[in-house]
Amino acid sequence: MVATTRFLTEAAIVAALHHRMKRTTECRVAVSYCGSAAHRFFPELEADRPEDLRILVDASPSAVARGLTSPEGLTRLLGLTTHVKWLQGLHAKMFVFGDEAAIVSSLNLSAGSVDHQRQALLETSESA
Repeated sequence: MVATTRFLTEAAIVAALHHRMKRTTECRVAVSYCGSAAHRFFPELEADRPEDLRILVDASPSAVARGLTSPEGLTRLLGLTTHVKWLQGLHAKMFVFGDEAAIVSSLNLSAGSVDHQRQALLETSESA
């Protein structure tokens, strides 16, 4: 196994997510919060998104009231898939692309998460 370390811009992170999503039929996403631009993390064209896309976020009343999750962002996610669920207190941040790969990170689905903070992402395609 070869490990590499890279520093990625928001555009590179989004491109990597889009690349993986275009090549799988199943994607599971669990992130704490989503901002109004959450939809940017997913391919715009339906044909480029996984057929089975499921998203789990903390969209609890307290997360929305504190401005951590955006109702506009949730609405935009529902425009991508009807499989958007919420779980209060969720702190996970991961993307699983079928049996092919996974990204585990500190990334939320928000511009502030990549524009104003430094994030760590680990991408693996090792089946183990």
